[in-house]
Amino acid sequence: MRVLFVTADLPHPPFHGAHTRVLSLIEALARRHDVILAGSAPRDADLSLVESLCSTVCCLSRDPYRRGAVGTLLARSRAAFTPVPLIGRSRFRQLSDLVGDAARRFQPEAQLLQGMYSVHYRIPGVPAVMDMSDVVSGLCEAARTARPFRYAAAGIQQRAAARAESRLLPAFERLIALNPDDAARLNRLGLAATVVPLAQKAPASSPPAPPSGPLRLLFVGNFGHEPNRVAGLFLERRLVPALQAAGIDFRLTIAGRGARSQLAQSSRPVASLPARAARPGSDSDRRVCFAADVPDLAPLYRDAHVVLVPLAFGGGTKNKTLEAMAWARPVIGSPQAFTGIDPELAGVGYVSQPLDPRAMARTLAQLADDRPGCQVMGRAARNYVLAEHAQTRVDELVLGIYEEIGTHHGI
Repeated sequence: MRVLFVTADLPHPPFHGAHTRVLSLIEALARRHDVILAGSAPRDADLSLVESLCSTVCCLSRDPYRRGAVGTLLARSRAAFTPVPLIGRSRFRQLSDLVGDAARRFQPEAQLLQGMYSVHYRIPGVPAVMDMSDVVSGLCEAARTARPFRYAAAGIQQRAAARAESRLLPAFERLIALNPDDAARLNRLGLAATVVPLAQKAPASSPPAPPSGPLRLLFVGNFGHEPNRVAGLFLERRLVPALQAAGIDFRLTIAGRGARSQLAQSSRPVASLPARAARPGSDSDRRVCFAADVPDLAPLYRDAHVVLVPLAFGGGTKNKTLEAMAWARPVIGSPQAFTGIDPELAGVGYVSQPLDPRAMARTLAQLADDRPGCQVMGRAARNYVLAEHAQTRVDELVLGIYEEIGTHHGI
């Protein structure tokens, strides 16, 4: 079939977590179908990877999330009360025109839309599948639970998002959920979904143990997203002082798109404890380094003993968690870091803790003294990813969905 795949942000280097899901779905579809990909990317973006997978790439050459001065002001005002973007504000006229033009030119027989925020680009009369990479009402609930006073408006938004999901999603032929928790949330709205896990490519062989010396810690994120900024500030302002107070010899690397620049722009307090950012030249400053827009994260994972994922809110299954596990590195994080991951792996391949810097420092002190234990946890984490999050599983499920669609519509 000719499948029109719509995603607001076309995958391009430096790749981030959301790109992983898109690339996985494209790879699955392209095994049997012609994929026409439509979306946005900056003018200088390298689209060679998606061009090699798709029969056609229709690109709107602009930042997909850039708005005018008024739109930017409204978005910043909204973010002060809820970190979850509004579904109704996610429609871009230029992208809608691009999708409409692609539909007229290529006459797709089926469609795949990436995420609830692309719901506006469904082509009437064409059987469509929605990949619910995030359930927006669930994101709202997680934000309100994490910060009930600051994000009280997220409770109102949650109800509005649930109504929108109940109203708009029945028009889709099939819904895809990232994990059983998201599928259950959709089911409570009267919507059925097929679980297609997040695929995670792992190194061909188990990476060797990191070098000895200080306990090397790593956090990877796209700091254009509020949960990652909050996590980065938690590490800088709260965990680093707790590690120093515990006398742990450590080095922390904070890596990803916008590392340092986005954190420096944020003046929001992370919690009730006083902010204690590192002073230039201080011991804390020497122990923390930033790696922005790293083209290859492999050297950072090879060098890390432990990966940290201290997320206060969010949803879905976390790319950053699975990626660290695929590199055979134990993950220490908040419960939000492990949504959609087998809870039986807790304490075996990862450690889930509340966002308490002293508790995390105690756990890291134990791991610093037990490097062989770190390696055992890392191997268990990698084995789980290889078994449960392989691309072959995604291929099987996605192609099965479109085979059913083709049979049902006589395509």
